Amino acid sequence: MSRTGLPRRGSGRRRAVATVAGALAVAGLLAWALAGQREEFGAALRSAPVWILLVAAALQLLALVLVAVSAQILRNWLMLHAVGVDASVFDATAVLIAMVTLSQLPVGPSVGAAAVVLILGANGVALTAAAGVLLTVTGTVGALCFAGWAAVDSLQPAVPALPVPPIPAVPATSP
Repeated sequence: MSRTGLPRRGSGRRRAVATVAGALAVAGLLAWALAGQREEFGAALRSAPVWILLVAAALQLLALVLVAVSAQILRNWLMLHAVGVDASVFDATAVLIAMVTLSQLPVGPSVGAAAVVLILGANGVALTAAAGVLLTVTGTVGALCFAGWAAVDSLQPAVPALPVPPIPAVPATSP
């Protein structure tokens, strides 16, 4: 911040450069530290008990679900604040629950607006309906992006399997 209280010009750019440089440095450090560890990793996986692998897979799945739900709540909160609705994180969570519940009914694309008006209609129907429409549009755009990604991915040829090296013949010994 400058003495006038306004942010300095270019300070956001410096932070972005520092963030990218730090991420690249950490990625490079990890690549250097883990280079040549493929065989040890495979051996560790083969020697680990099955229950440990199952617990690790379950924890990764739980983490993925928590990240996805948190991202949905954050998106709801951001969209509500973008149109001027004073909503808390709990309001955004309630909107997510209402949207999931109402989406089970054959209502159509107005589920977002209906859910937001149902939960936050006391704050003004026009603003909450606009936030619901914005949630519907951003959800639709996200789904179309994923569908496009899947379409492009299906057009690419499959990666061929690596060739298996031939097993050397063992010379037969005579008795």
